[in-house]
Amino acid sequence: MKVNPRDFLGGQSPRERYLQKRRLAVDWIYRYGFTSPPNLRLCMKKESASWASIAVARGLLRSTKTESAEPAVIYALTE
Repeated sequence: MKVNPRDFLGGQSPRERYLQKRRLAVDWIYRYGFTSPPNLRLCMKKESASWASIAVARGLLRSTKTESAEPAVIYALTE
């Protein structure tokens, strides 16, 4: 028996789910100007922060180190 991911994702394909979460994150950052990793994880309803580092590597987000230890970085949208 083959497993269909849509059965576990509310009828969405994995790609559709990814695009939905990316839109949520980009909209959040656009509205507030910047975000921290914990806020980004809450917005995307994810446990890991890997999406942000991938988005930085692809040029979607810009990462800026802060002088305080918490949060260590903040993210903003690139042009």
